[in-house]
Amino acid sequence: MTTHDQHEQAKLVCQRDDAIDKVEALAPVVQAAIAFRALELGGHYQTPEWYGTGGVLRGLVDRYVDERGTEVDV
Repeated sequence: MTTHDQHEQAKLVCQRDDAIDKVEALAPVVQAAIAFRALELGGHYQTPEWYGTGGVLRGLVDRYVDERGTEVDV
């Protein structure tokens, strides 16, 4: 393996690790959003459970934005 190949492989590993980190950071937000929407679609709109899940979602979004900013690379 040449030095160039090693550099390219190291770059790919770094990109993979960055992608995994982003997914792990965003996963709880997406999970809360799905739970919130599932409650709405399931007829639990404006129930205590719905408000609680919405509060959790808002908190997770706020924390994500504070830690990572508003841009999400896909």
